[in-house]
Amino acid sequence: MDKGQRKFQQRLDRLACNHDALSRGYVIGVRHDGLIVARPRPAASRISGRSVLLLLVVFFLFKGFLFASVGTSTYTQRIAHLRDGNVLEKAGAFVMQADPVSRAVAAQLRPILR
Repeated sequence: MDKGQRKFQQRLDRLACNHDALSRGYVIGVRHDGLIVARPRPAASRISGRSVLLLLVVFFLFKGFLFASVGTSTYTQRIAHLRDGNVLEKAGAFVMQADPVSRAVAAQLRPILR
């Protein structure tokens, strides 16, 4: 009897879990045998495209600000110093290397910083 009770409780738990998932939204589909079935809606991504774009803009503004504030030669020396470090520092050097976008941002910020 204990085994039967446990199986019954497992079925109830599974039904409750399925009910909770369906209460957050569902998609109706037809199986190959013609049975209409409701499935939980796939979870949406928590990170939006706007957030990623904003992060990239802020990152390039930061790089441009650094490039404009310390100067070309100092920035290049610091990146070269990072390239001689460990794996994490090498990755940072790769990400922080001067690119056309950060150079253009630096060109726009130089008159403001001086």
